[in-house]
Amino acid sequence: MKKEQMGHYYNFIVFVVVCAYFVTVFIQHSIEPDTGFTEGQTLLDIQNEWLDEEGSPADLNELAKLPDSDGDGRISIYYDLPEVLEEDKNVMFLGSNVFVEGFVVLQNGTEVSNLGYWQESVVSSVGKSYGSAFCNFDIKRVFSGMRVKLSADLIYADSGKLDNVMLGKRGVYIAEFIADHALVFILSVVTIIIGMVLMLLALASLSDKRLRMSLFSFVMCALFIGIWGISETHVIQLLAGNASLWRITDYLVLIVLPYMLITAVNGVLREMRRIYNDIAIIMFVSEVVLVTAGWICFGLDFHDFKPFIHFMMLAAAAIIAFMTIMDLKNRKEDDELNNSRYNMLVFSEVMFILCGIVDLIRHYSAAFESDDALLILRIGFLIFELAMFYRYVIMFRDSTRQMTELDVFHKLAFVDGLTGLGNRNAFLKKEEELSERLRNEPDLTVVACSLDMDYLKRLNDNYGHAVGDKYLKAAAAAIQRGFGPNNRVFRCGGDEFGVFVCGKDAELRVLDCLENMMEDIEEFNQDKKEYPEPLSISYGYARVEGATANLEKCEARADSMMYDMKRSRKAMRD
Repeated sequence: MKKEQMGHYYNFIVFVVVCAYFVTVFIQHSIEPDTGFTEGQTLLDIQNEWLDEEGSPADLNELAKLPDSDGDGRISIYYDLPEVLEEDKNVMFLGSNVFVEGFVVLQNGTEVSNLGYWQESVVSSVGKSYGSAFCNFDIKRVFSGMRVKLSADLIYADSGKLDNVMLGKRGVYIAEFIADHALVFILSVVTIIIGMVLMLLALASLSDKRLRMSLFSFVMCALFIGIWGISETHVIQLLAGNASLWRITDYLVLIVLPYMLITAVNGVLREMRRIYNDIAIIMFVSEVVLVTAGWICFGLDFHDFKPFIHFMMLAAAAIIAFMTIMDLKNRKEDDELNNSRYNMLVFSEVMFILCGIVDLIRHYSAAFESDDALLILRIGFLIFELAMFYRYVIMFRDSTRQMTELDVFHKLAFVDGLTGLGNRNAFLKKEEELSERLRNEPDLTVVACSLDMDYLKRLNDNYGHAVGDKYLKAAAAAIQRGFGPNNRVFRCGGDEFGVFVCGKDAELRVLDCLENMMEDIEEFNQDKKEYPEPLSISYGYARVEGATANLEKCEARADSMMYDMKRSRKAMRD
């Protein structure tokens, strides 16, 4: 099976898994929007005004570290209301991984009013927690100067916090929260918009399967990170509620992202390697199986697998770095591809990975407190996305203008009129260029590949030259698809074709390309029933390197190997 086909199957597997998960969540959860605005003027920040059970200042970002006098896993915190409340107000906050079991008003230690409790709905397929959601308690004017007691039950023993704790009017709280998070919200929306533009570009590049597959993966990266970034601003949760539905993006993106990033970067390398896509799908499937088994068998959820999920993200970053380094080593041997555009892409890759590592350190370090897990990563991905966008536009332009950029004279001089490949003049020119490079670059390795369509004379004699020309076009297309857009194929004359491949791993790449070509021919012979006989191409290749290398002798060895294959096939046919 060809690389492009396997890539499509892998993408389909990931798409089905993600869709199945979303369907499961929506079946278990009904949308209940929580909206409403109340006019007001000011907000009082009371984040640092709370006391714990021992009367010490309480760190609301580290609820798990507060004293628990009863030892029941429930903590209590206290806040003294202002002596004068000019009007009814609200205590509002963003709760994460915590259930508020009670919110009562005390006067001289005696309960005056029980304002109730707050437990955000949780869907079993999402996990034990709702993630992050907003809570609102009404504070009457008559409660002026009294103390409020908030009792909270931590969902996880190692986490739980209250953030953006304010006293004031709900409408003002919403307006100021949105204003504070507007910039990062817009950045996330821009990420999604660029992803949608790339999707349109992918639909327009249907002729290039490699580019389309890479674009699909990167578009999914942009959409997932954009939606994840919007979720991390908590703006949608504030306006519409449904925290559980938004929580799924946090860990689901982390599971899907390694696959999408590896396949996307693989698509813009000089030679797309199937092994990288295989590794990516294995990582994705292993995470899905492990998390699902933990949920079904042991009642674990995403949070319990957080270190493993983060480890897989770091592994993906290491794989991408390795892919890029290996591709850079090969590109240094090909001056046509070693340019500033690719260097810009590498720089953006490094920036994105470093930003991700910084945010991961922020997540695990108590020294950095933020309610936005993507504070740095969002910027790094936007840089990476713009670089990839530019790279894709260049690739798309080069792909669509591969022939149109040549003027009429150039076509007549260097392009074969029947197949659209480089003709013998172009082949000789390339041969001369490579001979010069071999003399100047001692470490350069060149593999010459000779190919010949079998039985052309018999096809012309039995079915006519029109049919023979159809076979030549089919052979040219199969060779070009096998060797890919980065290796130019030449029709040297009649039924003979030639290709040059450069680089230290050139011989391995040639074998990979020939395998792709033979798979394409096999598929062609199965599908094209209207052709009277199967298409067949014989081939041979030889390697040369060093300043004293003779490229013409290398081609002669490749021709000899190719003719041996032709004679062997003819003997088997006879």
